[in-house]
Amino acid sequence: MLEPQVELLCTTIVQKWYNSFMADNIPTDAMAGNARRGLELRQKYGRGGTMVGVARARDVANKKNLSDDTVLRMHSFFSRHEVDKQGKGFSAGEPGYPSNGLIAWLLWGGDSGKSWAESKRNAIMNRREQKMFKGTGFDPSDINYKI
Repeated sequence: MLEPQVELLCTTIVQKWYNSFMADNIPTDAMAGNARRGLELRQKYGRGGTMVGVARARDVANKKNLSDDTVLRMHSFFSRHEVDKQGKGFSAGEPGYPSNGLIAWLLWGGDSGKSWAESKRNAIMNRREQKMFKGTGFDPSDINYKI
């Protein structure tokens, strides 16, 4: 059994080594604030979001370096739930405020999270494309298409 200080040091070293292989997917301060607000609203009203959304909010609020797969899931969430912004109670002053949709949206980082996830998703897809065609002589940027 390791001493607690040695165990903490080893964990820190392994985490830094692991993070050196990951892209920089650290949520922004605005995203972290939105996630914290979503957690507060969920606590206060006892509704909104799923346990997956709560877990995501904790990671975003703590500004953990997220995996590429997590970023892609975030992009997917925002793409599916953009329509929730049209619902009753999404905006302050509306009946039903805050709606379940607003709370869920905030848990995932809010509007800042949506913009960030889209930008990161595009970078991830470009990186994957470059790896796929590396050494073939084919440059995917020669094709004019929008992701």
